[in-house]
Amino acid sequence: MRELRFRCFWIRRKKMYPVEIISNGGACALLTTGKTHRWVVRGIEIMQSTGLKDKNGKEIYEGDILRGGEPIGGEPRISVIEWINTPYAACFNFGFLPAAHFCEVIGNIYENPELMEAK
Repeated sequence: MRELRFRCFWIRRKKMYPVEIISNGGACALLTTGKTHRWVVRGIEIMQSTGLKDKNGKEIYEGDILRGGEPIGGEPRISVIEWINTPYAACFNFGFLPAAHFCEVIGNIYENPELMEAK
């Protein structure tokens, strides 16, 4: 059984935090500088780890922006990792990128939205 890991973006502070606990009541425990703080899940965006790492060994999360699959004589492909949940499938969508270990995380949609404009 794989370990589920999460992180969250605190909108007001414009900062990413690792998530320690998510409770059924909507509380979220964030680990900041060695201390655990509990908040209600309003004002944060929670992202799940895909369980994969990029070519530099960085963990890939939902909302990450990846670059990879440079076509010959062309620009590298850029894609956002999204969770897809339909009646037929539930999975992370990597777009038209090659295997994750050939790509690299270059940012995320919350801290680096300008990277998607370049796409």
